[in-house]
Amino acid sequence: MPVASGGFPLVGHRPAVAVQRLAFFERVRSEGPVLRLRMGRTPTFLVNDHLMAREILGDGGDTFARGQFFSKVRPLVGNGLGSSDGAFHLRQRRMVQPAFSHEHPGYDVDALLGGIKAQVDSWRPGAVVDMAREMDALANALINTALFSSDKVTGDADTIRDTIADFIAGVGVRSVVPSDLVDKLPTPANRRFIRARDRLEEALASIINRYQTDPQDHGQG
Repeated sequence: MPVASGGFPLVGHRPAVAVQRLAFFERVRSEGPVLRLRMGRTPTFLVNDHLMAREILGDGGDTFARGQFFSKVRPLVGNGLGSSDGAFHLRQRRMVQPAFSHEHPGYDVDALLGGIKAQVDSWRPGAVVDMAREMDALANALINTALFSSDKVTGDADTIRDTIADFIAGVGVRSVVPSDLVDKLPTPANRRFIRARDRLEEALASIINRYQTDPQDHGQG
């Protein structure tokens, strides 16, 4: 199996995956449908074939487990639908599936379409946009619309929108760094991550509490 180009002595592909993940994946996409990455002693593979990627992502952990990287970030993001495996993943999937039925979706489809249209309409002919940043902004907006529609949680939803990018970036770095000691260094990036993590936890706890004490059915199940 071919090894992806761009590795460094000793550290291999870790710096590229941690700091320039999207650019690195785009650059090596044409090097083969499956590439081996040098990420330490653990065998690591990059899947570039979309059909194979769909099969792996849709497996639910029965054949393709989440692996070491997810075990590192699971304490940060929880053992939810996106990070669990096997029978527990299937159980969670069945729990949330009714909220995504075509007949009775548990979210406002028109509001989501309106958010997408607003984002697209903000682009001007000839302008250059950072699509990764635009997609992050759109995803955050749609999540807020779908999950936090109540006016009572507007402030907390704004907190989530403003801090989620720093949290996701920190989780991404922690999924590839070789030692937990790096997480404890008082670097600006670590301080941003810890601040974002704490603010997210507070905002989500506040939202859950408000929904649980509100008798109105908001349709988020």
